[in-house]
Amino acid sequence: MKNRCAMFLLGATLAFGLALSAYIIGQAAIKVAKENNIVVKGSAMRLVKSDFAHWSGSFTVTNPDQKIGLDMLEKARKTVEDYLLNAGFKAEEISFGRIYSEPLYTTVTDAKGNRTTHQSGYSLKQTFKVATSKVDLIEKIARESTTLIKKGFDFTSNSPSYTISNLDKYKMELLAEATKNATARANVLAKNSRGSVGALISASQGIFQITAPASSDISSYGEYDKSTIMKEVKAVVTLEFRVE
Repeated sequence: MKNRCAMFLLGATLAFGLALSAYIIGQAAIKVAKENNIVVKGSAMRLVKSDFAHWSGSFTVTNPDQKIGLDMLEKARKTVEDYLLNAGFKAEEISFGRIYSEPLYTTVTDAKGNRTTHQSGYSLKQTFKVATSKVDLIEKIARESTTLIKKGFDFTSNSPSYTISNLDKYKMELLAEATKNATARANVLAKNSRGSVGALISASQGIFQITAPASSDISSYGEYDKSTIMKEVKAVVTLEFRVE
C-alpha cells in the first residue's frame, strides 16, 4: 500500500513538473516572439494651398423710424453687394441673411432725479456671406473691406476660413508616403540589430493634422486649422513587423 502511494506521489510530482516546465517554456517562447517584433511610426507632410474660402460679416444702421431704417439698410446691402461684385466675386457666390431689428431705448433723468426710459429708435442688422474658390481674393477683400465703414453704416468683418476640398486625395497619398517612411525606419533599426524586416503584423493610422505652416499645434483627435491659406498636411502611421 505504501509503495502504491509513493509511486502515485512520484508520478504526480513528475506530471506537475512537466506541466510547469511546459508553461515556463511556452511563456519564454511568447516573450521571444514578442522581442522579435519591431514597432515603428512613419510620417509624411506636404505643404498644400487651400482651394476654397468662406468669409462673412454684417452691416448695421440705426434710425428713430423703423421704415426709414429699413430703407437705409437696403441701401447698405446694395453698397456691400456692389463692392463685392466689383471686387470680382460672382452673384451666386454672395448671399445675405435675414434682417434683425431691435428697439433702442434711452434713459432720461429729470431735474428731480427721476429716471424714465423710452424707445428712441431701431437698430437694423443684416449678415452676408461669400463662399468661393477665389481664396487669394478673399484674403485681399477681407483685409480692405473696412473702407465700407466710410459709407455711413457700421460694418463688421469676420475672419475668413480656408479649407481644402479634395482632402481625401492628399490623405491617401500621405498615408502611402508615411507607410514607406515607417518601413524605411524599420529596415534601419533591424539592420543595426543585425536582423532583417519580415512580415507586416499590424498597421494603424494615427492622427491626421492640418495646421498652419511651422505650427506646433497638435491634438489627439487631429487638428484642422482654417485661418491660413497655406497649410501643412501631415499623416502618421504605426507599423509592426516581424524581425528575422
